[in-house]
Amino acid sequence: MGTANVTVEEVVSALRRVPSQKLPEVLTFIEFLEYQAEHSEVELDNTSEDAGLWAAVEANHAYKAKHPGEMIIHESADDFLADTSDL
Repeated sequence: MGTANVTVEEVVSALRRVPSQKLPEVLTFIEFLEYQAEHSEVELDNTSEDAGLWAAVEANHAYKAKHPGEMIIHESADDFLADTSDL
């Protein structure tokens, strides 16, 4: 199955060969592709959000390094549940 240089006519021709009971699924897939195409530019421009999230991670690590006594390390899930049962 080739993906390069597909024409609209080839897509329409292929759609005409799809059984009519499958057309709702085809339409859903086409709508998904349309949504994905509309939002792909937004996803590519998330570098500022990624930078902000990474800065938050670094700030969290720095805080933990400066305040090691505030960290509570639980050896097991049961320990954690016991320590947080009153919350």
